[in-house]
Amino acid sequence: MYRWLISLCAFMAVGFAVSALQAQEPVHVTWQDYSKTPISPVARPLDALARPNGFIRSEGLNQHLDFKNEGQHNQYAIWHVYKETDEPLVKRYWAVMRIALPEEAIGKLAGVQLQLITDKAVDLQWRMHSGGDNFYRTKAHGRKTLKLKPGKNTFDLFWEDLNVKNHPPITGVELTRINQLGDLGIERIELIFKDQQGANAYRKHADKHLTDTRQTMLRWIADRGINLKELQGKLDDNRLEKLAWDAVALLAFDEVIKHWGQLSHDVSDAQHFENQRQQLIRQLIAGAEITTSLGAYEQQLNQWVDGLAKQIPVAKRRWYIADDGRFTRPTGQPFRMYGPHFFRALYNEKDPSRQWKKWDVKYLAGMGFNGLRLHIRWKNIEPTQGQFNQEYLQIMLDIMHEAERYGLAVSVDMHWPFPDWFVAGQPDMPTESKLISQVKHNIYHWPDAIVDAWHRLAIAFKDSPNILAFEVPTNESNFASGPKGMKDYPNMVIQWNQWLKAQYKTRDALAKAWQGKYRREHSEAA
Repeated sequence: MYRWLISLCAFMAVGFAVSALQAQEPVHVTWQDYSKTPISPVARPLDALARPNGFIRSEGLNQHLDFKNEGQHNQYAIWHVYKETDEPLVKRYWAVMRIALPEEAIGKLAGVQLQLITDKAVDLQWRMHSGGDNFYRTKAHGRKTLKLKPGKNTFDLFWEDLNVKNHPPITGVELTRINQLGDLGIERIELIFKDQQGANAYRKHADKHLTDTRQTMLRWIADRGINLKELQGKLDDNRLEKLAWDAVALLAFDEVIKHWGQLSHDVSDAQHFENQRQQLIRQLIAGAEITTSLGAYEQQLNQWVDGLAKQIPVAKRRWYIADDGRFTRPTGQPFRMYGPHFFRALYNEKDPSRQWKKWDVKYLAGMGFNGLRLHIRWKNIEPTQGQFNQEYLQIMLDIMHEAERYGLAVSVDMHWPFPDWFVAGQPDMPTESKLISQVKHNIYHWPDAIVDAWHRLAIAFKDSPNILAFEVPTNESNFASGPKGMKDYPNMVIQWNQWLKAQYKTRDALAKAWQGKYRREHSEAA
């Protein structure tokens, strides 16, 4: 009998041990699936891979992320590496992509799974990082080579495979391509959790975040006049989100009708489009599919607006400052702008994934914003003194044109970084380039250059009537903020002293005006 009990206990112990081991088996959870098209028309799935210092490369190379679509069921992200110029590359060149992992998963992961696509056999090195999602501050650990074959490749990258002992929680993964140009496809990234408990906690957080986001969207859409809340529970969540985005479009079209109807004084056409909009809203609230009819409606509405823009002179469409000093709509109503900083205007002509979309502006109008702050990088728009980048300039014009469609005003922000030629200083003035490079946001050391840039920009924007303001001289125009203050800018010192001489003539007059004292031994300094 005792033997039977001992055997039973041993069997149970083995069973519990097996169960415990099974409970600790790694669990895969999909994080990024680039084979699927997101529901949101303003989504940027590749933004999840963009972190500070996340993309670095050797001299002569450039790189960006984009999507490649080879049919309805064959879409994936591509990591594109290419020569920046026609100059020959060095013997050993490289490109690095660093992927920051979601904060909610940190400490719970055993690794990640990458599903990659290549058209040729290549080697790829990988490392892990700890210390956060800002790769200027992280620390790299280990190194291992992945050998890719032509076609689809799946790799489980476990932290333990790098044989790094006592490392902190891993926050990112680094991939390095050496002596490789062209595309590397990324179809999916899965998180590998240490156990089911960690995976469940992550899923719970992700599901709650998605639910909260959708609920917030439904609330503000209802506050703006289209209530879809009664459809909750009747439709699946993805279907309801699709209808919510249709509602955003219909709210934005309301702004179009009001703005251009008032401008044209054409009550009949405006009422016609409003009646159609209300009909679409009724169908939407009933849960109907309106994608096709909504697209046809938008096309007709845009044709109406484009026709009016040709008929109504620019001067009649311009925002202005009234005699009472208040900003005013072209129709005469007082105006106060509520608008976000339009970071989607950030320009990278070689990175399609970072370009703005017309839906970005539609989204702002749908949410009820009546303007936007247009972010223009001076370094990008005037890389060579006196010459605007025409491609970038056209993008800014297109954004303002689309903003006017929805009745949005624009505040033009000339933003840093500043052009290299400006940072270096005026050619005929002494400079200390090492000091100047530490304070690139200083705008006052070469006033003529920024005045000239604004003058030519105003000419280029003369037919954009919805400009509300020019933010002169630039964004956050720091004055002598370097370690030596104004002494970092000899040109500024010279101009300042010249102004003082012209204004006060003598040291005594200067001292009296400023109620300050000076030392006689420095009387020749000015």
